[in-house]
Amino acid sequence: MLGKSKMRIGKILLLLSAFFTFFVHPVLADMLVEDLTQLSSKRVSRYVSEFEYIVNITNEGLNAENISLSVTSSLAPTTIVNGNITFANLSAGESGASNNRLIFRHDRRIPYDPAALNYAFNFDEVTGTDNDNDGVTLEAGDCDDNNPAINPNSQEIADNGIDEDCDGEDLVTPPGDADQDQDGFTPNGGDCNDNNAAINPNAQEIADNGIDEDCDGEDLVTPPGDADQDQDGFTPNGGDCNDNNAAINPNAQEIADNGIDEDCDGEDLVTPLGETDQDEDGVTVEAGDCDDNNADIYPGATDIPNNGIDEDCNGADTLLAPVFSVKIISPQSLATVGATPIQVDGTVDDDAVILTVNGVEVVHSGGQFSVDVALEEGLNTILARGSKNSQQVTDSISISLDQTPPFVTIESHKDGQEVFSDKITITGLINDIVRGTIEQTQANVSVNGISASISNRSYAVMEVPLSEGENTITATGSDQVGNVGSTSIKVNYSAPQGRRLLLVDGQNQSATINTVLPTPLAIQVLDDNLAPVANQAVVFRVTQGSGLVGAGSAEEGRAVAVDTNAQGNAETTFLLGSRVGVANHKIRAQVVGYDDELIFNASGTGKSGNKISINSGNNQRGAVGQVLAEPLVVAITDDGANVVAGARVEFTVTKGEGLLQNASKIYETTTDSDGRATTELTLGYLTGISAQRITAKLLDAAPGALLTAGFSATGFVAAHPGDTLISGVVLDNQDQPIPGVTIRIDGSNREDQTDTQGQFQITQAPVGPVHLIADGSTAAPELGEFPSLSFNLVTIPGVDNPLRSPIYMVKLNTQNAVNVGVEDVELTLDKYPGFKLEVAKGSVTFPDGSKEGLLSVTQVNANKVPMAPPNGMQPQFIVTIQPTNTRFDPPARLTLPNMDGFPPGEQVEMYSYDHDLEEFVSIGLGTVSNDATLVTSNPGVGVIKAGWHCGSQPGGAGCAHNCPTCQDCDGDCNCVVADGDPRAQEQDVEGDCKSPECQGGNVVQINDDSDIPQDEDCKTCNAGNVEEAPDGSNPADTQSCCFEGGKLDKFGQTVGNISDGPLENMCPQRTQHGSLPHEVDGCSAPVGDKDNPMNNIPYPYGLLNISPTDFGQPLGTIANAGLAGPLACNQHDICYQTCAAPGTDLSTSRKVCDDGMKTRMDNTCSAAYPATCPSGLGILECTSYFLQRSDCSTYSSSYYGVLRAAGFFAAYKERQEQYCQCCP
Repeated sequence: MLGKSKMRIGKILLLLSAFFTFFVHPVLADMLVEDLTQLSSKRVSRYVSEFEYIVNITNEGLNAENISLSVTSSLAPTTIVNGNITFANLSAGESGASNNRLIFRHDRRIPYDPAALNYAFNFDEVTGTDNDNDGVTLEAGDCDDNNPAINPNSQEIADNGIDEDCDGEDLVTPPGDADQDQDGFTPNGGDCNDNNAAINPNAQEIADNGIDEDCDGEDLVTPPGDADQDQDGFTPNGGDCNDNNAAINPNAQEIADNGIDEDCDGEDLVTPLGETDQDEDGVTVEAGDCDDNNADIYPGATDIPNNGIDEDCNGADTLLAPVFSVKIISPQSLATVGATPIQVDGTVDDDAVILTVNGVEVVHSGGQFSVDVALEEGLNTILARGSKNSQQVTDSISISLDQTPPFVTIESHKDGQEVFSDKITITGLINDIVRGTIEQTQANVSVNGISASISNRSYAVMEVPLSEGENTITATGSDQVGNVGSTSIKVNYSAPQGRRLLLVDGQNQSATINTVLPTPLAIQVLDDNLAPVANQAVVFRVTQGSGLVGAGSAEEGRAVAVDTNAQGNAETTFLLGSRVGVANHKIRAQVVGYDDELIFNASGTGKSGNKISINSGNNQRGAVGQVLAEPLVVAITDDGANVVAGARVEFTVTKGEGLLQNASKIYETTTDSDGRATTELTLGYLTGISAQRITAKLLDAAPGALLTAGFSATGFVAAHPGDTLISGVVLDNQDQPIPGVTIRIDGSNREDQTDTQGQFQITQAPVGPVHLIADGSTAAPELGEFPSLSFNLVTIPGVDNPLRSPIYMVKLNTQNAVNVGVEDVELTLDKYPGFKLEVAKGSVTFPDGSKEGLLSVTQVNANKVPMAPPNGMQPQFIVTIQPTNTRFDPPARLTLPNMDGFPPGEQVEMYSYDHDLEEFVSIGLGTVSNDATLVTSNPGVGVIKAGWHCGSQPGGAGCAHNCPTCQDCDGDCNCVVADGDPRAQEQDVEGDCKSPECQGGNVVQINDDSDIPQDEDCKTCNAGNVEEAPDGSNPADTQSCCFEGGKLDKFGQTVGNISDGPLENMCPQRTQHGSLPHEVDGCSAPVGDKDNPMNNIPYPYGLLNISPTDFGQPLGTIANAGLAGPLACNQHDICYQTCAAPGTDLSTSRKVCDDGMKTRMDNTCSAAYPATCPSGLGILECTSYFLQRSDCSTYSSSYYGVLRAAGFFAAYKERQEQYCQCCP
């Protein structure tokens, strides 16, 4: 029956943890919860703790059986893990403990509420006669069913003559067995004072008080020297050399060189002369202290297992293997699937382990688990993590979701092309988002229903039949997960009439790349009567691939002309290009005047590998002792940059004690059809950034060649998940910090903004796979516009997870943005001739769905690309097209400068960084122009989605971990001296008169007087030092001059009003502005009639008359000073317009001009009016003559006076500023 409702307050206060105080709760019915006995507690997350208890109850009702208790929680912070509790049968009044445990969890951020737990009992009552209602029936043994104080559960009272407990007799105390003080001991039982409960055989003896508390016959007396005055656990007799100081005793830590003997060994610890003990742990560096900055680390210290720290300095951390395992068994890592979600199956060998898959808790039983995991397009990391107590174990796989149809092109014929054969060969490319290439086993292509051969992305179908007239050619491709794409063209077949070309030999051959085909390419030329034509020139031209015709001859090249013989035949040899593929090398044969042409197809097969490159998995972070989230993958390529299948590769752990996927430090495998060799790595317990290293070696390398590539990995010691951090730095392409960039974790509220140093740190980050977004739109506006980037990473719990490298953001060149969508547009870059992005009308869709908008292209520093291209590629030219994820259909054809130096005709992989997939993917092939200056995407190939774009081939062998500049990796991926390291140039400071150079493994700055400062024209180099250029002309700028190392304009320098101006004190080489014409105004006054002086008589007195002399003549603008003539005012104009010599005081030079004019005017007056009146003039006429003579002299003086006035200096100043240039 269900227990009756009866409420009682619990009896016990339980302290469950250092943070919470829990109370026993109001309870129920006839069963009473007495108390909870705590068995254990543990933290299961940052804020949640789990508690286990035994429940103790008392039956306050009748006899009961089948007792069970259901515990529930009414408040969210407290959750029940196990609330179904059972008990043994209880008689009335009997108490008992639960058979199993009550388990619940509580979030310590919310104060605990005692009302959270609710109890509900269920039990069956045992019925019978119970007249006194004491809970015990007559049938159950109640010996007096009319007295509730008498029943088998009652307390027997001694010596009262009543049998309270129904055992058949009263309790009688024997003589000496009375316990008067109720301390549990009688006099007969050894109590030496039965009137004092503090005195009995079990009491604690107190020394030296004269009382025998423990009844052993005497008081405890402390012997001299055995007192422990400082309560440190040691007495003087026990070795305490200072019993008044608890910090001094035989177990204390000795502090060196302080004059105190803390450990009571008889002397202070003295550091030996010349040795170092910085952490004062008593062990010097010379004595073996392996970390003298940490007092917890020294020989003899207790080593803590699995923390990556060698506390006892024995050379390695103690390693303890986890006691349980977690393993994903399906699907296989690096698999590609076409649907989401997928089922992930695995094993866990401990049912007590808490399991999460990508952060979601998963139920497991019987050692098995199965869960559906949602995927996103592209590469996904699936991480299974098990935790138990303080141990964590992980396993992970990488799965690609491909829901994008393959992209199929037709390259062999143009749409609308006319052909003259009833069977043609169709070739093209099939491209998909797979990380490697595409081979026959990874895709299917058919052309008009005929299956194609596929190799290295290329496909071919031979002898596709045509009908006369228009034919539709449809190529359909499907990838390995069933996505389908297709394309079509139309060709017109015209039956040949009259003269024609016949293919004789050499069609559809196959040979190793970069070798000559075994059979020459041969054709026959026929006339209108189908007779052979002799001596007819046939032009063989390579139209696809980097091969050469006329191989081995003097005419070897991209095209060759061959005359037909008497049978009308012409042939040429052909050297294959470097790319592997099916029918991917093409040669066209043409004859002038013939409508038809012949196309030869040839297939290239690969060579043995001669390069090993890092494909992916380098520089990962992981938890020590756990499998890295991504496998280590290398790619093997031949000398044509083609991937090599079946090559043998050996992986070796060279540092860190990690284990490869065969549980060994050495693992040999072979490359797959994509040329990839793969291994998993379980990290060792060595901590430190990039401390663990693995080398991959190509075993099939040529004799004597050592081809290796090296990985590095970082091991962290996993800790509490709530302490997980993500940190990093955001820089521009000049390594300058970008403040204000928002870094956020997708799908959460965790984010941070970069500070003035470009640094960020996200706290309480999720554990496991994380999608990190760097939003450049929030960067400081004055810095320019930056894109947004995203990254995938896997975090390790409880540690700071630094990004593998800085986040590089390129400042977008929005000034060259072009409006696209409404018409055909070509985007170019002025600094990079040949670059071109062709966007067709109506082909663009922006991220917001609009069909028109601004599109920009910005060049990115090759060593600052935000995400490393695969296969060790090191492209020299990379651009970013923005806005990110703008889509183009049809693809926007892309032309790049051939800065990587590919040969003419080379077929080059073109890559885009897909921001949806978050990895570089091949968008198809580009072809190098015949002059080797450009790489242009093949027909139908181009930019599909805006982002980062480049064209490149796989890099060479090498190690991927970071050796310092001027050092490189040897065959075992150790850093050794490399004096030719090109990275040294990255430390070149332009214009510092020095150049960096590697010497002995270090960067040394050497004098370089050719490294003249480019932005400071008036600086020069001398013996490696920056010095001021000589004053005067600026050799770098014809419009400026140098003065004391500074730069100033050559023209327009000013003259000072009070003190000297720049023209006077900063232009020591000032000179005449030679190209400026002169202005002559001839004194700005009319000339009188000197030939008829009497005509001037109306003005008979001095200054009121006009001088009849020629002081000047207005000429206006003249080309040079020689045209001014000798007149005084004209020469004065020229003098003012002549730049004063350097070092000349301008006031002095002006006076020279003015004095010269006065002298010339006086001379003019003397010549015009001699002192004697001319003969033939009467008295009146002579009087006028002398008046005019006087006027002439007066005017001369008046002019001079005006010129010498202070205010007229402005006219001279203006002319000097106009006609002087600061330097030659």
